[in-house]
Amino acid sequence: MLRSADDLLAVAFPFHVIVGTRLEICGLGASLRRLLPEVGAGAPLADHLRIERPRGITTFASLHSRLDAQVSLSARDRGLRLRGQFVELDQDRLAFLGSPLVTDLADLTALDLTLDDFALHDSVSDLALLLQTRKIALEDAGKLARDLAEDRERLAALSRLQQTQLAIGELLTSADAPDALAEPLLALLCARVACVSGAIWLGPTGSPEASVGTPPARWRHLPAQLRLGASPGVPGDTLLPLRVGG
Repeated sequence: MLRSADDLLAVAFPFHVIVGTRLEICGLGASLRRLLPEVGAGAPLADHLRIERPRGITTFASLHSRLDAQVSLSARDRGLRLRGQFVELDQDRLAFLGSPLVTDLADLTALDLTLDDFALHDSVSDLALLLQTRKIALEDAGKLARDLAEDRERLAALSRLQQTQLAIGELLTSADAPDALAEPLLALLCARVACVSGAIWLGPTGSPEASVGTPPARWRHLPAQLRLGASPGVPGDTLLPLRVGG
């Protein structure tokens, strides 16, 4: 049987805080006392718990005047935030009634909390179940999205392969001679793998093919040629004409 208001607070509000007229801590709920074992009776509230909302609370009178306001407390250097309200126990004491602000299941682990730390009437257990269900649903949706993306990539690759096979078949059936098949086939394959088709031709210095002024007809459209310079086995003034595309 509950014999006093303090007994009621201990059962119904395990995170309660009782303060006196000097805003000293007169009592803590069992769960909050476990999280803040260093806090003793008579310790200044501001040394351990900061009143974030409402702002400007510096005295017992200013706190008493805001009993109708929602209150947010934060434990210094702990990452713990409490939300609730202050009520009057008697003319010399006020009690904070609230519980930790939890927005994710990871918050419980980070704060070293379990569902046993909360009162039976607290909605945190329902919230934890809802968050867990949402997390599982999001993970399943993410996996489904990744599977669909992989399927699309496989279908796209298969489509490209089929198109290449069809194009090769058309080349094979339309070519007049095997020699005429090499360049269009090379260009087709390079295009399918996003590569540039071309040719590299090297002629010795002094040969007609190496002459800048008289290159073979298929090189006449080149804007420039590349001088290799001195390299092992390559004359210093050897020219390397390059042809991009067909």
